Amino acid sequence: VPSPTSLAVRTGDDTLFITEVDGRVHALRGRNTAVVLDIADVVESGGEQGLLGLAFSPDGRLAYIDYTVADGSARIAEYTVGADGTFDAASERVLLEIPHPDEQNHNGGNLVMGSDGMLYIATGDGGGRGDPKRNAQKLDSLLGKILRIDPRSPSASKGEKGIGDYTIPKINRFAADGDPKTLGEIYAYGFRNVHRLSWDAADGTMYGADIAGSRWKNSSSLDCTSSKVQCRWVSMRPGMIVCPVASMTVAEAPACAATASAPVKMPPMALARPITPPPSLRGSSPPTLTTSSERKLSAESS
Repeated sequence: VPSPTSLAVRTGDDTLFITEVDGRVHALRGRNTAVVLDIADVVESGGEQGLLGLAFSPDGRLAYIDYTVADGSARIAEYTVGADGTFDAASERVLLEIPHPDEQNHNGGNLVMGSDGMLYIATGDGGGRGDPKRNAQKLDSLLGKILRIDPRSPSASKGEKGIGDYTIPKINRFAADGDPKTLGEIYAYGFRNVHRLSWDAADGTMYGADIAGSRWKNSSSLDCTSSKVQCRWVSMRPGMIVCPVASMTVAEAPACAATASAPVKMPPMALARPITPPPSLRGSSPPTLTTSSERKLSAESS
């Protein structure tokens, strides 16, 4: 598969699904691959844009993808999936489009389905050096965030309608704060370009990899039961205390620790390369990996 961007598995299926940046979803079965969705004609790819994320509903009958369209916006769409794993291209239901007009970089794009049945969406800050518009800190912007939505339409869920055809979970921090200037979809904010999300199945901790600037990278973690999280990646530099949620100054770290776990210090990196949060393995030694388990671990860490 040329230029893969994410991996996903679905319930009751040993197939590994792989997204290609140009706009195709491939199904890997054994040593054979087949294209199960091709929307290359509507995906804007190149640089950091393209088909970036894939997740399945808990029953595996629906798929959610995140891709860039011609004007730079991030589109999150739903497709029905047949028993054989083929996507019905004609079934696309657009849940949300997030404007991203100024720059081509920092698109985020990772999608994960939580055990709560909610869809978590990682978005970049809109690009440009140093988040010039400070989108990540704005609560009236969906950029630079981790979003949590109920992908069901309001007519099906009987809940509050979001900006698009989905429902805002009532448990979201800003869903019921009474402030019309804040967006209820926001689960956590203050990120630069989170490109991977993962959970520790044992304790429910979410891990995220945020691509920070210069020689430092963030590995973030936050309690999935808490959405009172604010991050400031802009202040990252060697020698700083790094909150597991994102970069913080020493003075800011206690406030972060109050909503997540204790701050940790990260070593500098030789090159500006992203890190990816791994699936959590517990025990004194890792299990023996088979081809099947390797595929599953890779998909869980995506």
